[in-house]
Amino acid sequence: MWKLIDEMIEKGLPTTARTFNILICTCGEAGLARKVVERFIKSKTFKFRPFKHSYNAILHCLFVLHHFKLIEWVYQQMLLDGDYSDILTYNLVMYAKYRLGKLDQFHRLLDEMGRNGFSPDFHTYNILLHVMGKGDKPLAALNLLNHMGETGLEPTVLHFTTLIDGLSRAGNLDACRYFFDEMLKNGCMPDVVSYTVMITAYVVAG
Repeated sequence: MWKLIDEMIEKGLPTTARTFNILICTCGEAGLARKVVERFIKSKTFKFRPFKHSYNAILHCLFVLHHFKLIEWVYQQMLLDGDYSDILTYNLVMYAKYRLGKLDQFHRLLDEMGRNGFSPDFHTYNILLHVMGKGDKPLAALNLLNHMGETGLEPTVLHFTTLIDGLSRAGNLDACRYFFDEMLKNGCMPDVVSYTVMITAYVVAG
């Protein structure tokens, strides 16, 4: 596999997210995932167009594959390399911290993001609503949804669905019902995912 990668690079062919995904999936099973990432970081040949720099592309690939511990490690390498974080970097690393149960580090990154002049975007709010839902904090979630509207970012069906899913997992059916109604009041038409999440909440509640 590596010989083929080297041949691709020699011929000037781009190593994309798909290339990286194939390698990380295969080598991850063999316990060599970190070596793969290390090689891509050092080679500087990983150019994936939708992202500003290679680190974000690597972080996003690892996020899709749920390699949250590796996201932490890559982020540390990025800081050592003197590379800058943008809103995408913060969103990816914060979600990884949350999934790893490191809520103190999650909140520290959120504060750091604000101090560095980055305002939350749609994805940041979605992560925060997910955290609040699973933490069974409906009042905090309601305040956040109101704050979103005040900043000109109207909550979408995705935001409400994420929150309802979290509250369902926390066993708060009343809050699920309330936010499902709020979604309709806000003019967000439920999609198949929203209905499925709401049905699941009823099933969980018996």
